[in-house]
Amino acid sequence: MHYFCGMTLKKYLEQFDKEQLIGQILEIHKNYKDVKAYYKFHLNPDIEKVTEKLKSDLYLCFFPVRGRKIKLAKAKKMVTDYRKFSPPSDYLIEILLAYSSYGFDVYTLKSVNPAVFTHCIKLFEEAIQLVVAEGLQTHYKNRIENYSLKYRDLSRQELTTLYRYIKLLDSAN
Repeated sequence: MHYFCGMTLKKYLEQFDKEQLIGQILEIHKNYKDVKAYYKFHLNPDIEKVTEKLKSDLYLCFFPVRGRKIKLAKAKKMVTDYRKFSPPSDYLIEILLAYSSYGFDVYTLKSVNPAVFTHCIKLFEEAIQLVVAEGLQTHYKNRIENYSLKYRDLSRQELTTLYRYIKLLDSAN
């Protein structure tokens, strides 16, 4: 299989006029589920509604109405799929913080695999790094600092990990 680099693809596409390119995009859209989902996301005028729906769906993965078992694999896949759409940073931060919060809630309330905490702390760290990179510390500072109060029942080691990432906000100012 031959893999295209960006320049090769660009040269390939330059040989077509606008109508031919539109035709190719429509054909790809028709035949590939991921492309269809990508355009559905970007053509949706209400990204906030899509993000809130995803947060709600994530909540149900961590706190299922039926059954007791959390659906961590499904939640991970939903976040991975959301990332593929390249959402604006503030919406991605919202998803990462919601996921982390739901995961921390489950971890503190139920006896679940420690891998749940590990994965959630990874996404929490990523959210904080994104907050710092985008210069959004003042917008998220109180919310993130409240995590240390809300999750004070975590073990000493887990709290230390959480505090370490919260301190990233202060050091970036």
